[in-house]
Amino acid sequence: LFKLPILYLQAILPYPTRQELVVVDMKRMADKARSGGLPALTSEIPTAPNEFVRRGIKLLVAGTDSEIVRTIMEAELSSSETRHGSNTAFLDALAGYLPTFGMLGTVLGIVQAMGNLDDMAALGSALALLTTLYGVFFANVFVLPISGKLKTKNTVEALVKGMYIDGMLAIQAGSTADTIDKVMKSYVDEKMRAKIEGGKVGKKKTDKHIECTTYMNPQDQER
Repeated sequence: LFKLPILYLQAILPYPTRQELVVVDMKRMADKARSGGLPALTSEIPTAPNEFVRRGIKLLVAGTDSEIVRTIMEAELSSSETRHGSNTAFLDALAGYLPTFGMLGTVLGIVQAMGNLDDMAALGSALALLTTLYGVFFANVFVLPISGKLKTKNTVEALVKGMYIDGMLAIQAGSTADTIDKVMKSYVDEKMRAKIEGGKVGKKKTDKHIECTTYMNPQDQER
């Protein structure tokens, strides 16, 4: 219960790392690694978006075996998913408890009313039928939406971390920036891929525009 304000804050704040930015980060890191070797990635550690990426870069710079790097980073990813899953499970359970507590209040109100059938004024004040409404209201307005938002953010976070894992392992294997670019773009949908390839990450394109340009030949796309 003490973590509820933190969970609400996590649900409201945007996730700090977007998928399109991962593509840019990995291409830049690949160029550095190709030109100066893996030790050149040391300059990326202070500007890494989070501690997960920072630890991954340190493993690469230290010359850790690729299988060990994958094992460590996937273990961290699995651990974070487990922690987040316990938070959303608590919220889902709380959403189930609230209507039950509301029904309990209603039953207690009815029991109290049955003992005051001869006093109509007491009957009207004792019949607490609104407690069920309160329970359902708080569960569906204040708890379940937060749980759903956290589940969505957890999915995005796992996808972003998976992109970083594959990207850093590809850099360690000596892949070129173009190869890593193709690997990273396989994670994103067509709309985001069009934004990245167009070089206008911050500019929105409509689905209709993307659908049309997807089936055009290169000359028509350029026009």
